Amino acid sequence: SLFLFNSGFVSIIEPYIEKIANLLFKISGRNLSIFLVSFIGGFPVGARLIEEEYKNGKIDKKTGENMLGYCVNSGPAFIIIGVGSALLKSKELGTMLFISNFLASILIAFFLRFNNKQIIRNFSHKENSKFLSDVFVESTAKASSSIIGICGFVILFSTLIAVIKEMPLPAILKDALCGFLEITNGTVIYNKKVYIIAFLLGFAGFSVHFQILSVLKALKPSYIKFLSFRLLHGFLTSLIFYLSLKIH
Repeated sequence: SLFLFNSGFVSIIEPYIEKIANLLFKISGRNLSIFLVSFIGGFPVGARLIEEEYKNGKIDKKTGENMLGYCVNSGPAFIIIGVGSALLKSKELGTMLFISNFLASILIAFFLRFNNKQIIRNFSHKENSKFLSDVFVESTAKASSSIIGICGFVILFSTLIAVIKEMPLPAILKDALCGFLEITNGTVIYNKKVYIIAFLLGFAGFSVHFQILSVLKALKPSYIKFLSFRLLHGFLTSLIFYLSLKIH
């Protein structure tokens, strides 16, 4: 995902999707590209790209905070294969969960259009000054850094969850704490409660929240606003999934 974005490929398609991005969401084609790439790469690709755009002066803080509402998404590998095929034993349910998650992000992006300004830009077709080999190496290094950060938080929260499981607390409270702390544990705990799983996929879990915030060192978004978006995303994902099951 990082390679596609930093290699100049996005700059090529950007003028062609600019009108669609502006019409539907009042965002630039480049920001729409970040939105789409966040679904390919999953956590925390969207946040990392938003951080780079902010540091490079291409977006302001308000835009960056709004984009976190719909650019923090779990990828198809985790939802369709991990949750659907492996956990729920149904690739079809996994696909429906992924589509519900995707549509929830689109709805949030659409509602935020009323808080965005109209974008009018002229494009200059400049060649990417970096060699593709350099971009590949840089993208790999950044991806590796993200993986290390993700693993660190997963280990930290897994340890915290292990402690919670040994505490003299009601089972329902333990499940809630463990489920909302880390998304993988949450999907396992609530493996027979698909609507809760749908909510957790949108909410993402506090472990992912820390992963995202660790990337946003320059942007430093409001966590209250970020948390509100996560709760909204979780609710919309669960609602859309419920409606899709009824229709299906």
